[in-house]
Amino acid sequence: MKNSKVIEIYQALLKMNYEGVKFSYFVAKNLALLGSEIDIMQKTAEVSKEFNEYDQKRATLAEKYSKKDKEGKPVIVNNVYQMDDQAGFDKEFEKLKKENKDVISVREKQIEDYVKFLEEESKVTPFKIKQENLPSNIKTVDLRAIFDIIEE
Repeated sequence: MKNSKVIEIYQALLKMNYEGVKFSYFVAKNLALLGSEIDIMQKTAEVSKEFNEYDQKRATLAEKYSKKDKEGKPVIVNNVYQMDDQAGFDKEFEKLKKENKDVISVREKQIEDYVKFLEEESKVTPFKIKQENLPSNIKTVDLRAIFDIIEE
């Protein structure tokens, strides 16, 4: 099972709230088992302080060169700043990227490694549940989410 699937299962289990001792045990055991692995995965993808600083400077630049509404706030459509002076922004942004090329490069490598990691086989094996121990009222969406760890 790939690491990406382990994350999907964990996130689905966090949302499940069905009755039944065996099912509750299955959920609790997997949350405990997968939780520590998920914590490690998330730490490898954490953004560095340096990249956060760079990103804040990028956002400040975008605000500076963006169109403003009646209240003087930046106009944002679909999470994209609407630029009033695109050329001015591009010039300063290129300078900012050059000043932070090492920080950006480290972050890009981190993302690349994380994407590769998600496609690797997981070292953790989730606890399985027998089909007859599933709650009778389990929703299809939840069933699909844990399908790979159900024994028939």
